[in-house]
Amino acid sequence: MMKRIVQKRRPGPRLLAATVAAVVMGVGLAACGGDDDGGGDSGGESNKVTFALGFSPNYGQVSFFNALLAGYYEDAGLDVDYVVPDSTQTAAKLVGVGRADAGEFFGLDPISAVGEDIPLKVATTWAFGQLGLMADPAGDVKSVADLEGQQVGIFSGLPYSEACRPRLLEANGLSPDSVDTVDVGFNSVTPLLSGKVAAAEGGDPAETVTYEIESGNAPTYFSYDEVCAPFLFGVFVNDEWASDNPETASKFIEATLQGAKLANEDPEESHRLFTEEFPDLEQPLLQFEKFGEATCGPDAAEEGLGYNPSGDYEELIQLSVESELIPEELSVDEVVTDEYLPEEPVTSSAC
Repeated sequence: MMKRIVQKRRPGPRLLAATVAAVVMGVGLAACGGDDDGGGDSGGESNKVTFALGFSPNYGQVSFFNALLAGYYEDAGLDVDYVVPDSTQTAAKLVGVGRADAGEFFGLDPISAVGEDIPLKVATTWAFGQLGLMADPAGDVKSVADLEGQQVGIFSGLPYSEACRPRLLEANGLSPDSVDTVDVGFNSVTPLLSGKVAAAEGGDPAETVTYEIESGNAPTYFSYDEVCAPFLFGVFVNDEWASDNPETASKFIEATLQGAKLANEDPEESHRLFTEEFPDLEQPLLQFEKFGEATCGPDAAEEGLGYNPSGDYEELIQLSVESELIPEELSVDEVVTDEYLPEEPVTSSAC
């Protein structure tokens, strides 16, 4: 069952905290699709947008929550709510079947979805991150080659890591079979801190920041982007919905990028907004600072926030073919569209 949270601008924090706690604890909320009969001001388009999160609310969605909580969507004339998929759903599936109009993606999600004929497209890339291997900076692992014969904690079932980890090992003279991989779920920091594994997969920013907070030191980090395109985060849209509601889709993306601008320029305010809405969710300020920095892509000064790096997507598509995630190569245009990006790029003084 899909768990749904319907949120207008700035609801009472106690009510919202209780709602989120219900989601996190698995208490069912009413499941229903996004309304599409709301009146808009643009040629009969709906002004309603339902956004599918990838997980429960967290700092990684700071661009969306900034836009929601600071009123950017409302100022654009949009009525925005969001849904949290349960364990049997994904944001891509909810967007693909029309239960959400847009959704959060990371890694190879949009490519695998299009490869499965799910009708969606990347509309904006809101952060440029990394995935890789973390190690104790005071330990014996000083290079990837030092992992030979060691236990390595991995995120099982994450296509990007499954494709890029062997590449990193091979680039450093190791075969994929020369390390003993251990499934750590999505909590890779704890087994690394306890010494149960010599290294563990982690995102940067994400687990690397958690490790730094809990240990007092930044981990030694071996990034997969040495051998793969970056680990990208962003928003995909239901292709049919966006085609039918192009102005609404464009307004949604632009307001979201205003949220990214706030994340980049004022992480303290982003943290305040989120904490005020979700007082029971502990999200350190450092995570907001690091993820705010990640909204600046390499070409953000020229292209603006949220631009789609076609070269990176081309590499990720090729990676998906080589790892047999998709049966045949796709064109970038089949996966990504710039149609809904602002005509005047959203820029940040911090990029």
